[in-house]
Amino acid sequence: MEKTTLGDIAEYIEEMYTPQQCYLSVKLDLRAIEALQLGLTNEDICRALINCKKLKLKTGVRCKVRRCRRVVVLSVCVSVQ
Repeated sequence: MEKTTLGDIAEYIEEMYTPQQCYLSVKLDLRAIEALQLGLTNEDICRALINCKKLKLKTGVRCKVRRCRRVVVLSVCVSVQ
């Protein structure tokens, strides 16, 4: 059994910052997911990202699937003024 990371199944992972929030934008590589025969859905990936302890996300984080290949994980940040 091999370990598969998000980088293995994503075309890109971007950190985005606005004054109101910060979030991760992930564009999935559906061909890679299919080639690795993972059988994952966008919702599976959302759940895995929210539950990932290494990301240290705060409670109340939301995950949205935008279009068919993009997953967005939203987390509220405190803006420094």
